[in-house]
Amino acid sequence: MFPMVTGFINYGQQTIRAARYIGQSFIITLSHTNRLPVTIQYPYEKSITSERFRGRIHFEFDKCIACEVCVRVCPIDLPVVDWKFEKNIKKKQLLNYSIDFGVCIFCGNCVEYCPTNCLSMTEEYELSTYDRHELNYNQIALGRLPMPVIGDYTIQTVMNSTQITIDKGLVLILGGLGVVLFTNPIYSAFSLGLVLVCISLFYILSNSYFVAAAQLLIYVGAINVLIIFAVMFMNGSEYSTDMYLF
Repeated sequence: MFPMVTGFINYGQQTIRAARYIGQSFIITLSHTNRLPVTIQYPYEKSITSERFRGRIHFEFDKCIACEVCVRVCPIDLPVVDWKFEKNIKKKQLLNYSIDFGVCIFCGNCVEYCPTNCLSMTEEYELSTYDRHELNYNQIALGRLPMPVIGDYTIQTVMNSTQITIDKGLVLILGGLGVVLFTNPIYSAFSLGLVLVCISLFYILSNSYFVAAAQLLIYVGAINVLIIFAVMFMNGSEYSTDMYLF
């Protein structure tokens, strides 16, 4: 008698301990849901740069007076300023201006000390190339305005993708509740299809297009449709006349 009671007590304590451990693991898992992703799916996603980000230098040819202050304050004497002196107007006339970004350390001294503000930092950081000589930008390449990350419709910013993920997660939760709570099997089957579609969209956000296509074709296109057709062919069953949602 007493060994049996002791066994039940030990079993109950072990069950409570296991439930507590499972609850703690769920709490740890749920604590990570509000965190932003550490990595991004580059180049399909791009992080928005800070306001004082030091990217590619933008140059305005018409504002430059060829004073060469940028050359003197540069730690490595990087900007190449080609000018000639016009005797009739007694001023320097700028001919060519170039910066080699393969050597530039992006310290920002040239932008800070420019008297006419013809130099400015942009948010462009994609300067990689196969030939390092292509990193030597002349006044034409420096004068090109970069496309801002927010205005580029071909990519998706991290904040937008996070909001999309949250929206799809809410739809997935509602669809899962519909599968459990709907008493009409047709509604439950459609809710299951909604859940499976949301899962495939998560795969698309992760750039797993093959898995997303397999999810849609196998689970949504085959299994879920088979369930719906099986329920619809049940003529005269109790489900065919049950139109209550709950």
